[in-house]
Amino acid sequence: MIDQTIAVVDLETTAPNHKEGRIIQIGIALIQNDKIVSTFSTDVNPGVEIPQKIERLTGITNAQVKVAPFFEEVAATIVSLLKDTIFVAHNIRFDYSFLNAELRQIGFPELNLCRFDTVELAQIFLPTAASFRLRDLAKKFQLNHDRPHQADSDAYVTAQLFLKIKEIIEAIPDQTLKKLAFLSPALSVDNDLVIRQMLLKRRRVITKRDDQVIVEGIILRKQEVPNIQEDFLKKAPYPNSSKSKKALFCDHADKVAFLDKQASYSNDVYRFFHSESKVRDFFLEASSEFKKSFGYLFPLSFLVTKENPAIISTSSIFLQNQLLKEVNLRVNAVAQNPLQATVVKESSHYLNLAAFAKTLEKANNHSQFVAYQMSTLVWLLETTTGDLDEISQKNDQHVFFEQVRHRGLAQLNSKSPFYAVDFLRLQRKRMRNSYFLIVNHAFLAREILRESPVLPSSDLLILDEAQRLPEILLKSTRIIVDPVKMGQKIDRFVDDNKEPLVRFHIPLLKEVLREISLIISELISSLGSKEGCASKTEESYPFQKFIQKGKQLKVHWQDLEKIYEKFVTSFEENVTVFEEMLRENIRRWFLEILKELKNLTTLMTEDRSDVSRSVLWNKLQSTPLLIKVDFNAPQLVIEYLQRRYQKRLYTSGTLVFGGKRDGLPKRLHLSNGYRIYRKKPSLNNRTENLHVYFPQEFLSDSLDDFDPEKIVSFLEKIADVTSGRMLVLFSNLEDLKAVSGKLQGRMMGKDRELFAQTFSGKQEKLIDCFLSTKNAILLGQILFGMREISLREL
Repeated sequence: MIDQTIAVVDLETTAPNHKEGRIIQIGIALIQNDKIVSTFSTDVNPGVEIPQKIERLTGITNAQVKVAPFFEEVAATIVSLLKDTIFVAHNIRFDYSFLNAELRQIGFPELNLCRFDTVELAQIFLPTAASFRLRDLAKKFQLNHDRPHQADSDAYVTAQLFLKIKEIIEAIPDQTLKKLAFLSPALSVDNDLVIRQMLLKRRRVITKRDDQVIVEGIILRKQEVPNIQEDFLKKAPYPNSSKSKKALFCDHADKVAFLDKQASYSNDVYRFFHSESKVRDFFLEASSEFKKSFGYLFPLSFLVTKENPAIISTSSIFLQNQLLKEVNLRVNAVAQNPLQATVVKESSHYLNLAAFAKTLEKANNHSQFVAYQMSTLVWLLETTTGDLDEISQKNDQHVFFEQVRHRGLAQLNSKSPFYAVDFLRLQRKRMRNSYFLIVNHAFLAREILRESPVLPSSDLLILDEAQRLPEILLKSTRIIVDPVKMGQKIDRFVDDNKEPLVRFHIPLLKEVLREISLIISELISSLGSKEGCASKTEESYPFQKFIQKGKQLKVHWQDLEKIYEKFVTSFEENVTVFEEMLRENIRRWFLEILKELKNLTTLMTEDRSDVSRSVLWNKLQSTPLLIKVDFNAPQLVIEYLQRRYQKRLYTSGTLVFGGKRDGLPKRLHLSNGYRIYRKKPSLNNRTENLHVYFPQEFLSDSLDDFDPEKIVSFLEKIADVTSGRMLVLFSNLEDLKAVSGKLQGRMMGKDRELFAQTFSGKQEKLIDCFLSTKNAILLGQILFGMREISLREL
């Protein structure tokens, strides 16, 4: 079947669905024997006006299609071209169904062809691609796509992409490809035929590469943790003078440029850590022109040892990865010997191979679950970290990732065949052989709560993006509970769950859940109305009256934990696929409820003077939110850091906090023994292409009067009269979400790609897509991306 002619089709239409739209352009590229042999394209007169937004998006004008044939005039040609072919499209659900609807409307029989979707295939076989838009995949493979949203160009590029994906499949070892073929029947349309036919028609056996290893039938990239002997690292003296730095950098000018200002910054860092000064906390401010990251990494490379690595903490996972690149590409370019750097994350970021292998034991009929399994198998051929963040389409809430994410070293079985290749174990081993350990502030804050800290003690701690530290330390201890949603979730479970798998638990479960639901209802009733209880703090609201109810809730929560443990251990292994999925959904419900109940119990029973509790109101749902914040958290974390790290460097583009030069040290409860030093930035022309808009008409509005429609209209006006990238900052995610949903439809057809923080993927991928899209709009919270998206890029 795969030897048939393949017809790659793209349609341009007046609207995104057939009920409202008509075809205005058709492009077809025909593939035979893995070569594009011919193309066909035609404009189509839709018989209706093309909306202006579609004209702007596609470049297809009303004048252009006015002289084009109507669809009924070209339908026979289209049907003839597609006869006995395999139909391929990028998002086939749109093109195939739209074309069939048009054929049906003029009395032609619908197409009944084998169909492949290059979106799903790309998601499986290119699991780490930053984006699966056609233009981004074309850029990845350096395919010429100079006329996006023109049907002939899109069809031709999609045909090239399909052939690239086939090349990737052809290189996959037989053992992995057989597993992919076993899983593939659950995929959408006929994508499984691509894999199974290519496996069937292989002319030679493809075995694992030398840098790969097979464990229990799963092929992995072989992991080698370098074990560098300190004797081989001959430390050169630090080049204090500009002349000595120039001499060192001159041979690597393509990777490292010498900057006088950066050299001065580096000297400050080196002197602080190398000197015998009694100053232990040093605040060093420098603008972006100092190339701050390299500015502190370079002098540290002369100080670090395996026994005394540099611990570098920054504000986000995105910046962790940027620092890793900085070490590998620039610091090691001038270092006498390569210095191992390791990004350190929580265990839940890593794949548990044993848990993943268990998901492969039985076939599954849930297409998204299977697509994740397949993309993970392909990813394992190349990943050297096992960090699930590398998988672009990862949905943290999906049951697949709930099943396969790592739960920590304590949960591992040392007798498992996967124990020796476990990603988290290898990551911890890599840490012990590293000179730079790169974490984020939230990870650093959680160190104080661990029974055994993950990070070693050191003389060298750098807190980059230090102005974010107080906020993140507070956030790490913050608890937010929506009791209304929690009660609804509990009631819905009790009312709806009549499945055999949980029926024998129901009597005791219902009794416990009803007691919990009653306490939550009484709590909500006590909170009062929005008008009578908006934004009340502990001082103005008698939280102490909930302490007894909180103790009762704790007892029921512990009972629910026991029921959960019984639930987990009470099933035979030979359950059906449906029962397996049902069990996982119920398990996930249990885990969510147990976590929320723990938070609510903690909030209701906490009796400390340094803990602030408030009742706020959710503006979108008009429901009360209970919030607990431990204002003592920053002080506790800083005291912990002072005990474990000899010297602490705080650095950022701005260290001004609360409008005061010493505001940040005071916010971190440093009363003395610190020093603040500023590198004055010089004015430059970097902001010439940056325009900042303040919507004056909204400045007087109160928060309660926030109107998403007004914001959307304002942004639409700006988008219509400007070009280039647009960054829109919000004070909270609720407002962002409300605007995002409305703005998405307004931007349709305006050649404006919309991205939204948390709703459009992970931050790193989101920023990559934003910076690679000419007229993109990015909605984010205050400070989102401001460090990552430089003024130069904007």
